[in-house]
Amino acid sequence: MATVFIESFFLDSNLGKRFCVYHSIENKAKVQRAILLVPPFAEEMNKSRHMLSKLARTLASHGYAVLLIDLQGCGDSQGEFRDCSWENWLHDLAMAYMYLCQRTQLPISLLGVRLGALLALDFLKVGNYPIDQLILWQPVINGRQFLNQFLRLRLAGDMLSGKQNPTSGTQAIRNALLAGEVIEIAGYELPPHLAAAIDSQKISDYLPLDYRLDWMEIQSTASVDISPLKKQVIDAWAQKGVNNKTTLITGVEFWETQEIENNPELIASTLQAFMQGNR
Repeated sequence: MATVFIESFFLDSNLGKRFCVYHSIENKAKVQRAILLVPPFAEEMNKSRHMLSKLARTLASHGYAVLLIDLQGCGDSQGEFRDCSWENWLHDLAMAYMYLCQRTQLPISLLGVRLGALLALDFLKVGNYPIDQLILWQPVINGRQFLNQFLRLRLAGDMLSGKQNPTSGTQAIRNALLAGEVIEIAGYELPPHLAAAIDSQKISDYLPLDYRLDWMEIQSTASVDISPLKKQVIDAWAQKGVNNKTTLITGVEFWETQEIENNPELIASTLQAFMQGNR
């Protein structure tokens, strides 16, 4: 395998500086494709960063140029989380996509993780950006359900802190968001407009027809099948002609664990999927 070089830098835009990490190899003639990684949401990104870094190194060593961007208000990028919006995140992806186009002049693929899978699908739908392959890691299929899970972190935090007047439920938090309040949850100040955008997202609203799609799902044991709701989406896509391959991988949900987790099988399967996409 080739030696990987890693470059960290900021991309400038009218919305502020965005921190990026670029992985590639010295011999540009041997780089066959560029890959944009679309990160997951909030704390899930922090828990996933180790896996994404290992993935980027692995892909780069096999001849791919890989870019990981911290979106507005996330990681080391400028902006406060309370000022984030779905539209600005789409803008950030567009900026990263154009950077890869100009730097590599190669076909571009995307990999979206969790909520980042929905963001990637929306990016491709709204901007009509040409890609040749999209890989989804454990995609969120329903934004409302995902947001409810995030809101429950506020309830858990209230209980653990012994708050005298704990929030009474997720609907109470939703009512506060509807009233225009910014809600602090697990250290993140969630703005109403971002919550509403996440709430409206459903993977079934997308029809990814124009490129190869690989859906990778992590299961706790090899005997567990994919959830009925996800299977319903995959089957509906297949009936409409989506070129999708679903891969089930045994492991833990590393974006939720307290300790840093590795999943070599997921990385190996992702590399194999990109290599098959070259054919």
